[in-house]
Amino acid sequence: MSLVMTPFKPLHMACVSDIHLGHRTNKATDITRKLKAAFPDNEETGKLDIIFIAGDVFDSLLTLDDNPYIAEIDLWIGNLLRVCANRDIILRVLKGTPSHDWDQSKRFEVIQSVTQVPCDLKYVDTLEVEYIDKLDINVLISQMN
Repeated sequence: MSLVMTPFKPLHMACVSDIHLGHRTNKATDITRKLKAAFPDNEETGKLDIIFIAGDVFDSLLTLDDNPYIAEIDLWIGNLLRVCANRDIILRVLKGTPSHDWDQSKRFEVIQSVTQVPCDLKYVDTLEVEYIDKLDINVLISQMN
């Protein structure tokens, strides 16, 4: 009897959660600057296959008229979409806790639609198993309440 080993490709992923943009004491500018530094558009980031943002991107409901950081947040989202598109990285953004996120993480889809950045983005707001053909994997993605 012979044992046949099939080659496999290692999966490189990053998972970030509980970013809490809009928090009263942690300025969005500081948080987005650190996130840009964590995922620069370079070869090292390009080794990633997938990035998960696992909920609570936002800390509270933000409105355009009372938050000076909305533009900074939108620029960070646009930048992350471009990095993922440039480096062929899959991006999955999970719905956050309703009392924090208020479905504002859908903003990733809005910004992608406006900018037409060709990133493999999916906003997930329900429990589901997704087959990602490119990586030949099944991923259980769920919303945490």
